[in-house]
Amino acid sequence: MNVRVALAVLVALPAHASLILSPGTVVANSLGESNPSNNGIDRAISQFALSTSYTSGVTNYTDYFSPAPGPADQLNTYAAANLTGAVDFDLGAEFYLVGLALWNLGANSAVNNFKVLSSPDNTFTTLTVLTDDNAIPDPTAGANFFAQLFTFTNPGTTRYVRFEVLSNHNNTLLGFAELAFEADTEPPPVPTPELSSFLLVAAGGMAFLLWARSRSQIPS
Repeated sequence: MNVRVALAVLVALPAHASLILSPGTVVANSLGESNPSNNGIDRAISQFALSTSYTSGVTNYTDYFSPAPGPADQLNTYAAANLTGAVDFDLGAEFYLVGLALWNLGANSAVNNFKVLSSPDNTFTTLTVLTDDNAIPDPTAGANFFAQLFTFTNPGTTRYVRFEVLSNHNNTLLGFAELAFEADTEPPPVPTPELSSFLLVAAGGMAFLLWARSRSQIPS
């Protein structure tokens, strides 16, 4: 498990050229909402519970968590209707995603095993796993909700993202206060064949043409 709890007195985060990104628009939510009017999924993606706000796609991810922002408001969190399921998001544009910030709840309602997956379109029929990880209950036992930071094992460029909860911490409730993504501003370059490879192919093609020409000039 690759997780950091963003407590300023305990954790020093490495420098990273990346931005904090809101999940955007909800495409589908099989986790459901146990109290849509007060604790719907909008509470977990709108910074409603956060004591320190950010500008999506602008605020530096590392700067936002260094020092750690204040905890999320425990009265304004998302409460799911189901213990497992997924929330599908449309980020509005393609981003190179490298990590996730999750403001988990206390032991009574905390997310445990989860996956983050990408899809090439909003049907979510073809999925690529960006990470498969485990979150811990909030260490303050639910008094305050601090962010846990996860680094993706398989980062990638996508517009459509699924946050799938596979298990909770052995309770009949599930929810989280907020989540956000880490988007790298400098995706790795697409690898291109080396010049020597091009020259080798060109030489082979030239040799074949010369051989074919010589064959055509042989009297029958």
